[in-house]
Amino acid sequence: MGNLIEALEEIDNYPDGDDPSSLFRHVTGEEVTKTGSNSLVGYAKFKPIDLIMTFGFPTESDSYKVSGSYTFQHFDGAYLQIYEWKNSSLLYDDGMKPIDFWKQDKEIEFHIAAANGWHWMELEQWIQFQIDKNANKINTEGFTSGYDYGN
Repeated sequence: MGNLIEALEEIDNYPDGDDPSSLFRHVTGEEVTKTGSNSLVGYAKFKPIDLIMTFGFPTESDSYKVSGSYTFQHFDGAYLQIYEWKNSSLLYDDGMKPIDFWKQDKEIEFHIAAANGWHWMELEQWIQFQIDKNANKINTEGFTSGYDYGN
């Protein structure tokens, strides 16, 4: 029987080298329902607007404590979700409207849920990698907001 720590250290978390882009994939549509039973495993800070700009609008959630979420699948098949928790007027009348929450350009703590605690830190790094890659694409390929500044 081998040493578990040594075995875990030998796992190649980045099968394609230093680029973690193949580690996860964003899950949408009907597949979101295949995630099974998940519970809180960690936290990560992101700007809500960065998530929207990178992955599109969040999937509607319970419309009570959660206004939206994103689902991802690790290359080993495990599903993970990130979601805002009790940050909007859905739960508290004096809270921020969900649309205003998701437009924020400041870091907010999101919850991460999974069937087990594996991969949540990898997911945090992968999401930030995707956000940075998307921001670089926007900045270098000349994309604009589409707003007409009157010129």
